[in-house]
Amino acid sequence: LPPALLAGLEALLSQPARTVVHTGLIGGLVGLFVLQAIRDASWPGWVLVVLAGLLGAAAALVYVRVQGARVVLTVLGPAPLLFLALFLLDSDASRLTLSGTDTALAAGQRAKAPVVLVAFDELPLNSLLNADGRVDKARFPNFARLAAGSTWYANASTVAEGTTHAVPAILTGRYPKADELPVYANHRQNLFTLLGGAADLHVADDETHLCPPKLCPGLEGSFGGRMRGLAEDTGVVYLHQLLPDDLTDGIPSIANGWDNFLRDASGHSDPGAVEPEFAESLHPSARPALWYVHFMLPHSPWSYLPSGQRYSIRQAPGWGSDEVWTDNQAAVDQYWQRHLLQLGYADRVLGKLVARLRASGLYDRALVIVTADHGISFRAGEKRRPLSRSNLQDIAWVPLFVKLPHQRRGRVVRAPARTVDILPTIAVATDVTIPWHVDGRSLVGSRPTEQNVVLIKDGGKRFVVPVHELEAKREQALRRQLRLFG
Repeated sequence: LPPALLAGLEALLSQPARTVVHTGLIGGLVGLFVLQAIRDASWPGWVLVVLAGLLGAAAALVYVRVQGARVVLTVLGPAPLLFLALFLLDSDASRLTLSGTDTALAAGQRAKAPVVLVAFDELPLNSLLNADGRVDKARFPNFARLAAGSTWYANASTVAEGTTHAVPAILTGRYPKADELPVYANHRQNLFTLLGGAADLHVADDETHLCPPKLCPGLEGSFGGRMRGLAEDTGVVYLHQLLPDDLTDGIPSIANGWDNFLRDASGHSDPGAVEPEFAESLHPSARPALWYVHFMLPHSPWSYLPSGQRYSIRQAPGWGSDEVWTDNQAAVDQYWQRHLLQLGYADRVLGKLVARLRASGLYDRALVIVTADHGISFRAGEKRRPLSRSNLQDIAWVPLFVKLPHQRRGRVVRAPARTVDILPTIAVATDVTIPWHVDGRSLVGSRPTEQNVVLIKDGGKRFVVPVHELEAKREQALRRQLRLFG
């Protein structure tokens, strides 16, 4: 598209202005090419920009004076069209642009009870706990109230380091694979296709797209809308790939999610809000129904107080593109405190959702599951979310509350559980048979005790850690948190 727009600009001009502009564009494009090639040099960013500009000007001079240079670029003229076709149709991007074009393979089984599944994002279990190892009912009263009336699996762990693989693991009951994206094309057998043929689906999730358009029309938007989103995201990623790191402060981060970078940076999108249509659907119905909502809370960027009021501050140094925290632990602790404040807002959002379920009579009848996809770590000089030996205890443990239909008394289960157990639990609790292999086991009924916690990096590397060893490290991490924040 950029070459076509530039050519159109030239077409509006007359000679000799067209020749001058054409030469200038050649120099500018070569300068951009050079800048991307040298951006990792150790010099200041402005020096690299000046150097790229000089080399671009030199290339423009060669283009004017050397016929062979003009011939080479003319022959390469169709290349952008070829690159665009390969990018959209024959790369990993094709799974985003063309996902969901197939018909849904719905199993169409009829659930015996309505299901409400709530997934929070980037929420380590320790963030909810007090010195007694219980949910802190002063700071997080709604999570505490949920724990008091449901089954809390206090040793539940995720199986992946990020949303890209952790959410599909919840919805499919399978361990992630390295080359998968969180789209229907890579996960055709999931909770939505299991129930979709016989149940009404109410899905609120802008981050992952496992529900096919046939079952969730309008969730992903039109093909044109996906193309606009892809263009926006490509532009943001390109600027990060082009500019030296010290010149990217004003560009939206690409480390807080995997798409919609401009929307997330604008601050206009409330991560605790759901569409009115979804909220109004939260009531009992004659047909079986599934409600699934994925809240991007308390996920960064951290900018909400527990009241829901949004604030803006000049931030301390945080993490780089490698997701490694600054070496300044005081700065990291400030981010940690802001995470806890935003978790207070997540608690408020949960309270509103549960109140609506109770008011409609759906809460008592439904299987209600509240969990999170993965945790986050706050250790100076270490990775904040990608798994490493130093942060496993912070990323692995996540909240998992299961309220069975008509359950009123709470209990705590200390036996290990995993997020891949959620789908099998839904199946058993609603008397539905899963027609594909799953790696998880239902939490309802007897099950063998897990001896290890299995965590899988996005690239496929596995960490297999004895449960007792990782649990001891988590308790140590909780004491560290309590010393800082009480």
